This record gives sequence, structure tokens and C-alpha cells, in this order.
Amino acid sequence: MIKTFFFTLVSSFLVPLLFSSVPCSAQNNSIDIFKPLTGKNWEGHFVNSEDSIYTHYIKWEYMPGFKAVKETKSVPDLGFEMETFYYFDWEKNHISYLSLVNKDMISTGYVIIENSNIILEGQTFFEGGSSEFKKSFELNDNGILVDKFYRKKEGNWVRGHLIEYE
Repeated sequence: MIKTFFFTLVSSFLVPLLFSSVPCSAQNNSIDIFKPLTGKNWEGHFVNSEDSIYTHYIKWEYMPGFKAVKETKSVPDLGFEMETFYYFDWEKNHISYLSLVNKDMISTGYVIIENSNIILEGQTFFEGGSSEFKKSFELNDNGILVDKFYRKKEGNWVRGHLIEYE
């Protein structure tokens, strides 16, 4: 009876706690986390910003063989284009990504799942330096995809943008 109680305690409380905010690993996730985002062309705008006039387009699609996901983002009025490739990194045992931006920037990092949100943590590299960032995607109950971006400045996280896509 004590063994059953202990097993129930561990499996019900401690295991979910351990995996609630960790990089996606072979044991607890795969690139299937992107499935709700695929198959749709999302259009969005900055929220509460003078730049809300610019339309952001974003799309996720599985690469052939379903071993990677490609995210394509563009803001035509600003000449912005970005492609991000998500893949399971067997060496690191989690989902990693590589973002290529037409503004001479590259970002790399890993994916975390937290309360059904997809969170990217990583580093952006550009001529003359780099910066640490976090970005999250949350698909809410109304079908709105919320994109929040934060960058590290002087040791503190500062919000960079908030975009809502439909």
C-alpha cells in the first residue's frame, strides 16, 4: 500500500512538475507540438503599437518526411523575411531551431513547452554582437495566435513585441 501511494504521488505530481518547463526531449515531446499551427496562413498585427499598420504573415509546414518544421514569416511593407527550421536534435536530446533572417541575423536555440505554449529561448547573432531572447507562441481558445518577444537588456527581460495572428 505504501508503494502504491508513493508511485501515485510521484506519477501524479512530481513527473508533470519536472517536465512542465524543460526543453522538449525524446521522452516528453516531438515536433508534433507544431501541428495545431500548420496548414494555415496566419495574418497578424502588432498590438497597441504605432506599427500596427504593418501586416505580418506567418506559416508553419512539415518538411518532407515529417522530421522538421519550417516556419516562414514575412512583413512585406518592411522588407522583412525569416525562415526558421525546427528539428529534433538527437545530440542535445531536445528540439532545436535555426532562424535565418534577411537582415543579416541568425538565431539559434531550443524549444520549451510550458502550459501548452511554445517557447523559444536562444541567441540572435548579428554583425558586431549578439543578444539573448525569448519568444512564445500561444494559441488561445478563440483561435488567436499570440506571439510575444522579449530580449535581455542589462540583465532584465524587456518586451520587444506583441503580435496577434488570425
